[in-house]
Amino acid sequence: MNSTNNNFDAATLADRERKLTEAWRVCRQDLERLTQRTAGSLLRSVKFRVMDRVIGLAGKHARLSGYDDEMFTSCKRLMGFYSRAISLYERCGAALNTYSVKNLILGICEVLNSRLNMFESQLSGNEENPVAIERIKLLSTGVAYFMFSFNESEKAYQNADLRASELAARFTPDYFNTYIEGIQDDILESFVERNYAAYSKAVQACLLGLNNLQNRKVLSYYYTLLIGESEVLSFVAVHAAAVEHELSRGAGDPIEADISKAFLSVVNEARSFYYMDCRNLIAVFEETGNYVPPEPESMESLRGACGEMLANSRLIAAKDYTETAEKYEADAKLVTACFEKSADLFIGGIISRVGISSMLEEAGRGISEKTDGVRRTAEAVASVFARQVSFYREHSEYLSVLNENSIISGINETLIIKAEILAENTEAFDERRQAAVNSLLGREIPMNDKERGRLLDELFPVLRDKCFNKPGMDAFYTAAAETEPVGAYRRRISDLCQREEEKAEKEIKRFLKDSVLYEISTFEEILQYSVTRLRGSDNDCVNYYIDLIDENAGIIETALKKIGVTMIRPKPRDSFNGREHEVLMAEPAEGFAKGEIIKCITSGYRFNDQILIRANIIAAK
Repeated sequence: MNSTNNNFDAATLADRERKLTEAWRVCRQDLERLTQRTAGSLLRSVKFRVMDRVIGLAGKHARLSGYDDEMFTSCKRLMGFYSRAISLYERCGAALNTYSVKNLILGICEVLNSRLNMFESQLSGNEENPVAIERIKLLSTGVAYFMFSFNESEKAYQNADLRASELAARFTPDYFNTYIEGIQDDILESFVERNYAAYSKAVQACLLGLNNLQNRKVLSYYYTLLIGESEVLSFVAVHAAAVEHELSRGAGDPIEADISKAFLSVVNEARSFYYMDCRNLIAVFEETGNYVPPEPESMESLRGACGEMLANSRLIAAKDYTETAEKYEADAKLVTACFEKSADLFIGGIISRVGISSMLEEAGRGISEKTDGVRRTAEAVASVFARQVSFYREHSEYLSVLNENSIISGINETLIIKAEILAENTEAFDERRQAAVNSLLGREIPMNDKERGRLLDELFPVLRDKCFNKPGMDAFYTAAAETEPVGAYRRRISDLCQREEEKAEKEIKRFLKDSVLYEISTFEEILQYSVTRLRGSDNDCVNYYIDLIDENAGIIETALKKIGVTMIRPKPRDSFNGREHEVLMAEPAEGFAKGEIIKCITSGYRFNDQILIRANIIAAK
């Protein structure tokens, strides 16, 4: 029966897909007859193309624009050395007690600080490169020459409206290509010629502005500042040499000498950078006075550049859409009707691309892995208890006649109960989590009404926007699976998986705290009270029993670490921490400050940085 239904659904889906493909093909033909740009958009495209040429040529041929950023960067880097030297003195200058050395270094700092203040005053707290900002303003001013001429030309261009009306009246694919060629001819033959003078003027204005060092106030300031550093560094060099001379005479103690040498090292770095890099940059700027900017590209070259861009242009005009809107809307309704008539079939094909089953399976695997680790740990702890019980049973005849047997037999009875309880709780825990995983994996989660409605609204735009050149159903399903309604559905499934994982996490923590760690904590109490009374026995069997129980305690701790559970075991004199420690008793203790831990009674436990059980302690008061 199911096979028959599946075959029927497949046949029905294939028929619906065929009808949808045919309806979409007709609708798509309507869209293909529309153009992508109006004549006005072509004009604006040319405007931006020419503006790009202005800015590109100015940037390529401007002599200073290749170095103006470097000028500011060099100033900034030099001031960085100054700042380092001043900061070093501010941090360590108090340790300079020798008057001659300190006075010389202070003199250097005052000069450097003065220059640094001059530099920073121009920045006004702005982190951006002021030279770059000035360059952009100059380019904008140059481009404005062209913009004014273009705006006038755009107003004078009437053929765009004429040709647009012709296209609306004769809207066929063949005429569309003729229409594009006619618009391109108008632009290339009249527009470029009309605006070439403004373009040339804009290029020259940009080049002159960028290359005029005196008119570039910001660049000129940093250029002048950098030139003036020669005298500053000469002064610094004299004082630095004087400091070195004083140091060579043994002035100051070793600490002063180290501070002075560190200070001089930074100063020397500044001087080295200036004389090796900055002076070469200054020389480049001094050579720009005789620079003659080249002529901009020819009118023919500019026309060719615009023609390359226009060759790929297409138009959509309002009148074109009006001419075709009625038929287009009617065909679009047929496509939408196909979706609505077979919504479940199409939505099923879309959802199959989302991978809901894999999401549920992955969440189930994650839950199983976590719970399996905890279950294995609980079983390991129960096995440890059983191991200790087995030892007692094997040696009970011998142990029964010992004085220590009353303690050991009590421990044995306790561990029997612990092992049984832990085994029962572990089995119940495993059954609960397995049932939860099975429920998750077997769950069917259809789209709700809101998601279905939103998805149906999206299906036609998906065909129009995503599958225009790929009308096949596989491409459609894939694109539809990436829509926001499907994304919302997927997020809902993801949230469900996350809630199940969080629920499993809470169950794990509860099981760890209430079952596993509870039994381990009481086992530790046995170590603290009962086993302590056995230690020091001169009986080998008793000592072996103690060694075994210590070994088992280590096995438990190792097993816990494997699942992320660590013990909180404070040491004497550690400070009390209310998040990790719980005070069972507070008592005065000689040699302990108030709040210090005297003794840890039972360990606490941390699971993935979350405190499950606090350590029980005795604290000093």
